[in-house]
Amino acid sequence: MANKAIPDRLKDFMVYKNGTTDLVGVADIQLPSFSFATEEVKGAGVFGSFESSVGSFGSQKITLNWHSITDRLFDFLELGAHRLDCRGALQEHDRGSGRLITRALRIVVQGNTTSGELGKLEKGTTTDSSTELEITYIKIDMDGKNVLELDKLNYIYRVNGKDQLADTRRALGL
Repeated sequence: MANKAIPDRLKDFMVYKNGTTDLVGVADIQLPSFSFATEEVKGAGVFGSFESSVGSFGSQKITLNWHSITDRLFDFLELGAHRLDCRGALQEHDRGSGRLITRALRIVVQGNTTSGELGKLEKGTTTDSSTELEITYIKIDMDGKNVLELDKLNYIYRVNGKDQLADTRRALGL
């Protein structure tokens, strides 16, 4: 069935910490990239070489770019894992009626701080402070449907509800 909506933009989003409804602050977030760890396959029986996924991901980071310094910014300098719940509203256009549709987006990430920048103090501007987290967990839901879940510490990787590591866990006896 053809998609009857035209994706448009992220209308708004809020960021909460550790499953609470406490707003973290005003920030933009650079989400992680998904780069599979690969290894070159070459040798007898292969005419040439190619990169093959070894079934895991490399380092994945998110960056929170803060508009101003707040007391919550310093929470991220504490040792240990930090969990963020990012809730957004996506805007789409219905192809038939032209009306706007709002879809729910939820991204939950957990990780440890790898760097924190306090930014700059300049009158009338944002501080451009930032926090970088190395993520060990990410889950993305769209309209309540899970589209991605990666838990590096518990050997979980699901895409559109399909368990990508079931065969590997079975082979490892997990």
